[in-house]
Amino acid sequence: MAKSASLITLDYQRAIRNANSLDKIANDIVKYSDKIDNVGLRCNRDWKGQNASHFSVKVGRVSDNLDQISSQIRNTAETIRRVAKRTYDTEMSNLEIARSRTY
Repeated sequence: MAKSASLITLDYQRAIRNANSLDKIANDIVKYSDKIDNVGLRCNRDWKGQNASHFSVKVGRVSDNLDQISSQIRNTAETIRRVAKRTYDTEMSNLEIARSRTY
């Protein structure tokens, strides 16, 4: 049984909403990464010594990892949008072909 135009549209909209949710998650991760950077800067200002240096390096690594994760999530969201659009266009085209078909 073929999908109706409304079901195709609903599936597309659901995929876009999910991609938008991923973008929001990526933005939240960037905010936390910025907060971690600020903590690292304050610690460097207020804490001296070898342990402070080790902590600073670890803070930098965590921040870099969060930035990479955020970027990967954004790439995933963009891929979802691309695939959803391609699927939507294909299904709507197939639906139109099926409607215009004569026997």
